[in-house]
Amino acid sequence: MRVECYGGVGVASNCYLLVDDACTQAILVDPSLTPAQLVATRAAPAPQLIAIVLTHVHFDHMLAVDEWRENGRVPLYVGAEDAAALGDATKNAYRLFYGIEKGTAAAECLLADGDRIMLGEEAIEVLSTPGHTPGSLCLYADGVLLSGDTLFAGSIGRDDLPGGNGTRLSASLARLMTLPEETEVYPGHGPVTSIGREKRYNPYL
Repeated sequence: MRVECYGGVGVASNCYLLVDDACTQAILVDPSLTPAQLVATRAAPAPQLIAIVLTHVHFDHMLAVDEWRENGRVPLYVGAEDAAALGDATKNAYRLFYGIEKGTAAAECLLADGDRIMLGEEAIEVLSTPGHTPGSLCLYADGVLLSGDTLFAGSIGRDDLPGGNGTRLSASLARLMTLPEETEVYPGHGPVTSIGREKRYNPYL
């Protein structure tokens, strides 16, 4: 599996394209870029998109989700505990940051801890990591962790937005620290890191 990162601009989150080894299928994670922006950035056409996954339902991770759903008719996957936030401007923080009522339609697939999403021949494991939001999740496969806003390089997710919970976040972070130290971590914002590096240098851990 190849991980392609398209960095967020301003408040936008990192947008990830997961591509299978045969380069025939892809999963889009946290679509903060529109299809046109991704096409303009990527050197070659993207493989067939089979799913859109939100690591959690905050506006900055779903800025372009409607464009992707309309253009490609691709199913949306979210954590079950975040499902209600898709259409709720308070829970998805559009109202707090922009003062607008905005959301998207219900997801086609709700995810729970231990679920697996197939990308070609590879199974991507869903790790439920509540705390930043009730339904926050991470994706883990092949020595790679997409951590959303649970874990960053040198920092951790905030717990003071609607649905945040510091106790649950601490438990989620403790769980992530049990992963192999060589695990590469691709966070929702900022640069790539590793579990080992965060264990040693992250002041919040």
